[in-house]
Amino acid sequence: MSNIIDRLEESLGKKTIVILETFPFFMVGTLQQAADDHIIVKPNFGVPVELRDIPFTIVLENIVAIFPEDEQNQIPTPAKFGMTNNQNYGNG
Repeated sequence: MSNIIDRLEESLGKKTIVILETFPFFMVGTLQQAADDHIIVKPNFGVPVELRDIPFTIVLENIVAIFPEDEQNQIPTPAKFGMTNNQNYGNG
């Protein structure tokens, strides 16, 4: 397990996608801490608005998949998904 923790420690402070077995099931946020049995992620997408920017302590056993971004594999900003500069959704 320490190989995983070592890799995650290299990604501290980076945007990360986490897919979980339990609610909230999916989140995108900043990886703040990686320990032997858990990580801490501060989500900004994929959770109810009331829970954004509140750090989640997530037990590694509950993680289905995790993907921290790097230089070659950037995680896009949710506001830019599927939009071009000329589109304005939600205003009629």
